[in-house]
Amino acid sequence: MGTEDPYIGVRIPDGGIKLVAKIGEGGMGAVYRGTPEDSETPVAVKILHVKHALESDFVKRFKREVKILRSLTHPNTVRVLSEGEMDDGSLYIVMEYLEGRGLDVALKEDGPWSLDRAVSMVIRTAYALEEAHRLGIVHRDLKPENIFLVRRPDGSELPKLLDFGLAKLDRPNDSSGGLSLTQEGDILGTPAFMSPEQSFGESLDGRADIYSLAVILYEMVTGKLPFEDEGATNQIARYLNDPIPIDERVPGLAFPVDLWPILSRALQKLPEDRFSTAMEFAEALEPLNTVQLSIAPPALLARPIPSPLPPPFDHLQLPPPARTPAPPPRTPVPPRTASPPKVQSIQAPTPHSTRAPGGRGPMPSSHYGRASSSWPPPNHSRTPAPPPASRRTEPSSRRQLETKPRNRAVTAVIVFVVLAAAVFAVIILRS
Repeated sequence: MGTEDPYIGVRIPDGGIKLVAKIGEGGMGAVYRGTPEDSETPVAVKILHVKHALESDFVKRFKREVKILRSLTHPNTVRVLSEGEMDDGSLYIVMEYLEGRGLDVALKEDGPWSLDRAVSMVIRTAYALEEAHRLGIVHRDLKPENIFLVRRPDGSELPKLLDFGLAKLDRPNDSSGGLSLTQEGDILGTPAFMSPEQSFGESLDGRADIYSLAVILYEMVTGKLPFEDEGATNQIARYLNDPIPIDERVPGLAFPVDLWPILSRALQKLPEDRFSTAMEFAEALEPLNTVQLSIAPPALLARPIPSPLPPPFDHLQLPPPARTPAPPPRTPVPPRTASPPKVQSIQAPTPHSTRAPGGRGPMPSSHYGRASSSWPPPNHSRTPAPPPASRRTEPSSRRQLETKPRNRAVTAVIVFVVLAAAVFAVIILRS
């Protein structure tokens, strides 16, 4: 006869919950079914093993699991109700009670699943991971044992993500400094489902969980893992080889041609070659899903966006910038018709300036460049002929600006010639 569990029949301080049966046990503690005094709805109570209650590392890991689970609200993640401490110092958390079976048990009982059933389960699990990753949480120990299938009244099963005890919490705004109990170099998790970077103790992000989830999907539809060596003794050799294509894993099993490219990308050795987010992985699988899902993906902005303002003003919220109204449409202006240029007429010189030196008759007409019969010069203000259609007509104002300097130059030359002739005549007379 085995030793009776000392917690059976004990009431915990939180709500007077009575522990009536042990329903599971893990590396950190045991899980009991409890009955509250004021309710008939059972709850699950997880209690840290008493032998670890005084070990600071295990206590920190247990408290961290509580903090992680309290921040997750997606329907595909187990819900935490409260937390506390037993009379003997052991810590506990109260969670929703789940009725059903683990995914590991379902795979043993049912064998390989149909593709639509497996894909719908993985998509909903990816939704839960997406919420965790947006909060900076990496599960690190994703495997069939940590996915629980809740039985619904209609006979369907709802996956619930469990056991964040090994999770890595990496929140940039967390005052606890990240709460990272597992540092680089630590290898924790289940080897058959671990990503290459986790096997070698490197730093992790959400893409390590995507790798593990792809291994789970591979096993769900084939009953086998993607590598021949399924043990933990040859981890390095496993990751030197590529995973076996899913069509070649089990003779007689055939899959859609779109499935293996998706799984192959999620199983890449380097994190940057995989899907960048769990949501991207779920969206890639969506065309293969034929099951109507009642669970929606997490909100797009689950993680708060850092304020771009400097720290003294980061609590302020600036109003959105005012929109400048669009200018009214411009009224088309009809093209202007070029006006004919105005040409100034050249006036004839005064009679005394037309005398030749010494007063001996009029000055020859060649001094003025025209015949004597052309005086006074003709009027050039008549309208010029229109330019050809192929030539570009210049504005009249521009022509006027170009004509005025030319007129001034001509006038200056004439004045200079007249003055020179007068000076020459004076010199001749005096001599």
